Amino acid sequence: MTYQSGTDQTVRGNFINNGVLPNTQDSNFREISSDWPVFAFANALGNVGSSPVTTLYTIVHAQQNAIYFDGAEGLQPVPSLWTAYFSTDLAMVCLT
Repeated sequence: MTYQSGTDQTVRGNFINNGVLPNTQDSNFREISSDWPVFAFANALGNVGSSPVTTLYTIVHAQQNAIYFDGAEGLQPVPSLWTAYFSTDLAMVCLT
């Protein structure tokens, strides 16, 4: 598997021309409508014939604390719901 973030035209062009991505990250942070930033994965599936080929991706945005509540005792972190069910972020996404 390879990946790349960058402008939509650059990332798509790399995949079309090379069949893989260069494992690089775009450090030019900008608004979404400026050079359309994208993130892409490319997986080598080999020769695809009559047998299906599957690939599973799990993309997670996991924060320990969902919000910070400003109450009578000051700013208090409120844990994300997943922390009540899983001990780590990795445990949350592992298939076991």
